[in-house]
Amino acid sequence: MSKPPRWLFDDGLWSLTNDLTVLVANGRFFREAAPDQRALADYAGRQLRMPNVEANRPDPTCLRWHRRKVFLG
Repeated sequence: MSKPPRWLFDDGLWSLTNDLTVLVANGRFFREAAPDQRALADYAGRQLRMPNVEANRPDPTCLRWHRRKVFLG
């Protein structure tokens, strides 16, 4: 069973820049096989849409912490 995207985030396999551009850890941290779905690596460099409600936007301080302390990239 594959992990949901949130678990992959928690494990540091992907993160976000402050402008919500997707960062994906390099392949030395995991091997990816996605025969029936889009591979995580395909999301690298894509920008997520910012939530319309400001209260739902990710805190840049938290994103910065995740990139420094959790992200494996």
